[in-house]
Amino acid sequence: MVDKNKIPEKKINRLILYRKLVRNLIEDGGANIFSYKLAKLAGCSADQVRRDVMDIGCTGSNAHGYNLEEIFNGIDTYLDTCKNNKVVLVGVGNLGRSVLN
Repeated sequence: MVDKNKIPEKKINRLILYRKLVRNLIEDGGANIFSYKLAKLAGCSADQVRRDVMDIGCTGSNAHGYNLEEIFNGIDTYLDTCKNNKVVLVGVGNLGRSVLN
């Protein structure tokens, strides 16, 4: 698994943004996207998108682009967001109790 301490914060932020954008595209019925289209939505370059997507283990094609489900799942796996994370709640008032429940 990837050591999160070695991933640059800017890259983590881009991947989180990509995941949000890709989730919205999937919900809208999309199946594939080209790097230049994702780059335009994310406000970065297509080269940056291709490097980031390659780092999470996804491949695309010139004819069809990248599979949205593969990108979404790849980002989750890369960032390991599905695992349990330790959380500390300080000052557990009404809102804190709601979160705990």
